Amino acid sequence: MPDYKDDISPELLEKITNSFKENISKKQSLKKLQELVEKGNATYNEAHTYAIGVGEAMADAFSSNLSADILPNGKLYYNIAEKIIPPTMNKGFDMVSAVTQRIQEALNKKAGLNIKAIAPELNEDRIDRIVGIVSRYDNYDDASRYLSEPVMSNFTQSIVDDSIKRNAEFHKECGMEPYIERRLAGNCCSWCAAVAGKYRYSEAPKDVYRRHKNCKCTTEYYPRKGGVGTNVWTKKTVEEKEKIEERKKISEKLGKTKTKPIENVGKSSKIKIYKSLGASGKNYSVKLPDSKQHTKLVGGQEIHGKTFAGKGTTTEIRERFRLESTYKIPADKWQKVGGKGKVIVDGKQVNAELHWYEADGEIFEMKVKRFLDES
Repeated sequence: MPDYKDDISPELLEKITNSFKENISKKQSLKKLQELVEKGNATYNEAHTYAIGVGEAMADAFSSNLSADILPNGKLYYNIAEKIIPPTMNKGFDMVSAVTQRIQEALNKKAGLNIKAIAPELNEDRIDRIVGIVSRYDNYDDASRYLSEPVMSNFTQSIVDDSIKRNAEFHKECGMEPYIERRLAGNCCSWCAAVAGKYRYSEAPKDVYRRHKNCKCTTEYYPRKGGVGTNVWTKKTVEEKEKIEERKKISEKLGKTKTKPIENVGKSSKIKIYKSLGASGKNYSVKLPDSKQHTKLVGGQEIHGKTFAGKGTTTEIRERFRLESTYKIPADKWQKVGGKGKVIVDGKQVNAELHWYEADGEIFEMKVKRFLDES
């Protein structure tokens, strides 16, 4: 990558830095958020709003001071880019990082946790990639989108995500079971809708922090002493969980169980609940194991299913909040059901163990758990 002899980076950096500071000072919303943080009344939701504001200020500082007209040969050479982009993005990181640490400290204190906040890490590789990309273009105007608001806000929001991730993992290592929530923002795409929801941290999707261009979805985290999340479950779900824990304690006192959780109780343990899936009347798409491919049920059969998790049992469905977010059916209405049936594989009828979700009398996301035929 050729360097340009006349180094204009000091002058450019000063202009960009001054513009960034001015942009920050003009944002009254950031001042109000900063006040909430100082008073200890902010959550990660406010941290995301603050991060987006910082991202907008950085993007505007770049756009108002960089163009092909003022750059040598219209190009942002590498030796210039590396001296103006990292320092500016580092300042943005410092601002957001400071806010997330103050918020986490306040959350820990409210939860009765005598634990220091874990600071997020600066993603230097991400900044280096941006420097490398924009310096490849012969005309900066073609590369300017990589320093635009969506990219900068995506970067600053990732700082908030990293703060949540590092603190949640640390709390989990300390013996707690934190909870995390991904919230939708605006008219989101189907991918965001699928990953949104409230999860026990150890069961959260791997992509819960992932973002695409223009994504403004937020992540939220509330620690609580003892490892039970607050404000991420519905009140009803919390009460049900507390009742289950109380039954566990009673059973342990009676000597019925010492280490195992209570198995399914109530109707589902005494009355087999059969679900009839008339394949000839309505067929279902069935996902094959270890594959993205789907098949169909064999027509004319009847599949009897037994509920083994969710409504009517004491076993929670790990995916219940994702299901609620995706299909707009309350989490406490879902059941996970299993049964045996025949599916079509390579033109042949094959016996298989099937699992699916059910709510409001409808079947969702049926899959082959395992094949029962030796072949």
